[in-house]
Amino acid sequence: MGLEYIKGVGKNLKTEHVDTFESVVATNTKTCVIPCIKAGALDYLGIPRGALLANFATTQDSLKRVQQCQEKIQQYTGDPKKQKLLESWQEKLRDAQEIQKVTPEKYDVIAGECEVLSFSFHEIPKVKTGKITNIYTKNDKNGRVMAWVHFSSDYGDFRCTVFADGWQKVSKVAVGQSYKFVVNDKGILEELQMDGKVIRVNERRKQWKR
Repeated sequence: MGLEYIKGVGKNLKTEHVDTFESVVATNTKTCVIPCIKAGALDYLGIPRGALLANFATTQDSLKRVQQCQEKIQQYTGDPKKQKLLESWQEKLRDAQEIQKVTPEKYDVIAGECEVLSFSFHEIPKVKTGKITNIYTKNDKNGRVMAWVHFSSDYGDFRCTVFADGWQKVSKVAVGQSYKFVVNDKGILEELQMDGKVIRVNERRKQWKR
């Protein structure tokens, strides 16, 4: 799969110098590097994605500082009157080259891939947490109320069908609230956690893993 399929990257990524994370950061913008990390395009570096994301800002700042120091050193080199300034910037350069590593927090690889690729190379968890963005109801052929509930989650958006029997159980759900839910491959809402209880919306199959 080409890098142009990664959201926000297109053909803007510069790949001439990609041997190290520092070289990637030095030659590319944040809007290119961050999506590439989340998509796994920099996994060849052998550094966990969470660590790359956590250290992007410090790496970028350090590289800018290094460039500034090098420019000052070049400016003062060869001028005896600027020797003290030269030595000062040389010391600053040594400090700037020692990039302080940030300890990453727990990172969700699957959610990152879904964000920038709209799919994941890994299996998406059956139980997801999502915020309801819309609820649409109508009467079925028997005149009973059924619904379509839209969830927005870290793994994408899900439009879930809720049949009449199930809607009677979960009709108190509200737009803007977050719930844990299970939806099957046909888009039918099977289970939902509400008020601390797991409700079997569709009785035909149970997939909830506690």
